[in-house]
Amino acid sequence: MFGVIIQTRSNLTVVLAAPKSKALNLQLVNNIFGVQVFAKNCAVQDCFIIGTGPDNNGNGIQLLKSASGFLVKGNQVSEFVVALISSVSSGSESAFIGNYVANSGFGLALSSNDLYQGNVVTNCKVPFTGGNAIGTENGSN
Repeated sequence: MFGVIIQTRSNLTVVLAAPKSKALNLQLVNNIFGVQVFAKNCAVQDCFIIGTGPDNNGNGIQLLKSASGFLVKGNQVSEFVVALISSVSSGSESAFIGNYVANSGFGLALSSNDLYQGNVVTNCKVPFTGGNAIGTENGSN
C-alpha cells in the first residue's frame, strides 16, 4: 500500500491525472482549490475539504477535461465558489453521492450526464445546477 504524508495541509491542491486514481480520507484546510481530476474512472471519497470562502476564487472538487466515470462520495466540502463541479462539456457520466456541502456560492454544478443522490447542501446561493437526480434521497436547503 502506498500513500502520501504531508505535514502542512493548507493551500494544497491534489491533482488526479492517471486513470483509476483515488483521493481517500484527505483533510485539506484553507485551500483555494481542493481536488482536481483530469482522468477517467477516479474517485474522491470521505474527504474533508475547506476553502478560503465563497467570495474568493476556487473550487472544492472539480472534474476537468476528459474526466468521466468518476465517483465523488461521502465528502464534506465547504467555503468555495463552487463546492462540487463537473467542468466536462458532455458525457461525464460521473456520480455524486452522499456528500455534505455548505457555505459556498454553488453547491453542486454538474454536467448534463452526471448523476447525484443523497447529497445535503446547505447555505449555498445556488444549491444544485445540472445533473440528474437518481432515487428519492436528494436534499437541499
